Amino acid sequence: MRQLKPHEQKLLRKVNLYQWKRDDNNVREAKIIRKYGIQDREDYTRYNKLSGLVTKVVAQLRKLPASDEERIKMTEVLLDKLYTMGVIPTASSLDKCVELSASSFARRRLSVVVTRNHFTEQVSQANRYIEQGHISIGPDVVTDPAMHVTREMEDCLQWSQGSKVKRNVMEFNEELDDFELMAQAARKMVNPIDALGQGSRLMVKEPAIVLTEKETAVFKVIMDTIHHFQLNTVPRAAGGWVRDKLLGKESDDIDIAVDDMSGETFAYKVKDFLATTSPNASCSSVGVVRANPDQSKHLETATLRVLDISLDVNNLRTETYTQDSRIPVVALGTPQEDASRRDFTINALFYNLRTASVEDFTGKGLDDLRAGIIRTPLEPTITFQDDPLRILRAVRFSTRLGFRLDDGIVKAASDPNIYGLLLTKVSRERWGVEVHKMLVRRPTSLDSLAMLTSLGIINVITTVGDSAKFEEPDAVPKDQGPIVQALVHRLREVESDHPLADDQHFALTLAILTSGVYGLHVREKPSKPPRCACYGVLRHGLKLPNAEAERASAISDVASRLSKASQGELDSPVFVGHFMRYLKDDWVVAVCLAECLAPVSERQRFVDCRQKAMQSGLVGCWNWRAPVNGASLAKDFGMPRGEGLSVLLEKQVDRLLSNCSMVVKDEQEFRSWLQTEVDEWVAANPEAVARAKKGGKAKKAKK
Repeated sequence: MRQLKPHEQKLLRKVNLYQWKRDDNNVREAKIIRKYGIQDREDYTRYNKLSGLVTKVVAQLRKLPASDEERIKMTEVLLDKLYTMGVIPTASSLDKCVELSASSFARRRLSVVVTRNHFTEQVSQANRYIEQGHISIGPDVVTDPAMHVTREMEDCLQWSQGSKVKRNVMEFNEELDDFELMAQAARKMVNPIDALGQGSRLMVKEPAIVLTEKETAVFKVIMDTIHHFQLNTVPRAAGGWVRDKLLGKESDDIDIAVDDMSGETFAYKVKDFLATTSPNASCSSVGVVRANPDQSKHLETATLRVLDISLDVNNLRTETYTQDSRIPVVALGTPQEDASRRDFTINALFYNLRTASVEDFTGKGLDDLRAGIIRTPLEPTITFQDDPLRILRAVRFSTRLGFRLDDGIVKAASDPNIYGLLLTKVSRERWGVEVHKMLVRRPTSLDSLAMLTSLGIINVITTVGDSAKFEEPDAVPKDQGPIVQALVHRLREVESDHPLADDQHFALTLAILTSGVYGLHVREKPSKPPRCACYGVLRHGLKLPNAEAERASAISDVASRLSKASQGELDSPVFVGHFMRYLKDDWVVAVCLAECLAPVSERQRFVDCRQKAMQSGLVGCWNWRAPVNGASLAKDFGMPRGEGLSVLLEKQVDRLLSNCSMVVKDEQEFRSWLQTEVDEWVAANPEAVARAKKGGKAKKAKK
């Protein structure tokens, strides 16, 4: 008997068929468990089973005729249940149910919802807070991170009464009122008057940052590097990380500033230290982002990843300008000089790694963080001339953090000279990055649009750029301000009744952003056909990804046409079905935008259109196919191959749309109708028939 080969020997290994999924081979399972902080693997198994059961139910429902009352009733119950649970974005189509996966249920775990609502920055931290009793739903404290949170329960999510985490956040933000302070003092058995400082506010203690285990380990590596090479360097964490930590948020991206060498030099010292003392420690290679003064990128930055935390390392800087150049001379600077050249005071705070203390060299950063103000360290005009993109960053931070803009920033933001610098000094790619960050965050995206409009910036950033030209010779984009303000106001009302999924809401905000060019077209190249100007603004003006620009421009194009449609067209299932097949799930977004564009007296038309489409059975029509394919048309109906096949396929789909059903009820009648259509087309297009026959003979001769 021959010896078994290695691959045959593997087949003889004993395998526990239940435990095999615990191996590292199942990458997807491990990824989901890690991403959503699932502590018990059995939860993941349950989520998979639930999604599978829903898929089976949908399959059974689809076997019933679309007009069946039982199917309609059960579909409504299923969609309502899953939407209430929060596992599908909209209750509009069974297609959403088929797309369910374990991730759909994992996203509704309490710990994930807590993180998504910005109570914490990481799911692991949310797990700890929940288990420690810091989170409650309504009056009830919840200590199970795996609890499923419905949409209704999510609205009642809050810090639990007496939570120390809540108190620390409120204390730093000076949100503790007199009653809370008195209750706190009473709990400590002291005189309440002693707990009240001057006036009616608690005197805030010296701000302190509590490090996570990873942050402690990374900072230890940095300090050990300094001791190892006997350096006099004072390393400081800077920027957004310090701000977020003081606001009670977590971040795995830290900016490190050093005072006596370049960031690249120090980054390589950290890497060399780890390679020498801890070869197995997690440390990536060092990347360097070179300075580009022409585009207001004055500082060279070294990047590396240490112990799974991303570090951006650079040196403290100072800048001087010559009279004949707008490009500064950058040199090593002091902490005071570096802080004064940063964008905003709340981003100019440092955390000194040597003293483990927060440093505020502008003297305003901590006060502005408490008061909720976005302010520049220097005069706003000087700060914006240094990097005009900071105007957009001011809007993003203001809406994201809920802070108000300083009056000086509002005044400087309307300066035409700053707009000119924004056009010449800052690349459009950087514009796009900031706009994307503003609008992709659903809770504040509409606030960002409103602020861009009120500051007058929106007309500057919504141009098509140099790589595309308007097709219309006398094209003049409209003033976006009044249009966008009105659309934002209307959208808040519309979405309260018809909520959209996050990705649909983002696409809609992009479409609203470009509302000033509705009806216009751009041409990218002479050889290419013209496109919707919305695409030109997003793709060429803001350099957003092609998929996002395509999606938003398609929505705006359809919405514009719908807003001009007659009532008869809106009542036609074929007319509406064509748009639904073109946009698929996004048809709801286009109707929503059309409703916003319409005068108040006509909005009900689009409400009725949406309801009629959902109730008529057209939802999912983008998946419908012609009952008789091209091969059968040629073989059974005598249809010549060629250009006419697509026409007959479309006519079949139109007939399905007119009946609001993908199922042919009377097959004999349908085939008779189709034969008539084929005969009429053949009679009306003799030249096309002749070309098709000639092409067929040529193919046979070639064979």
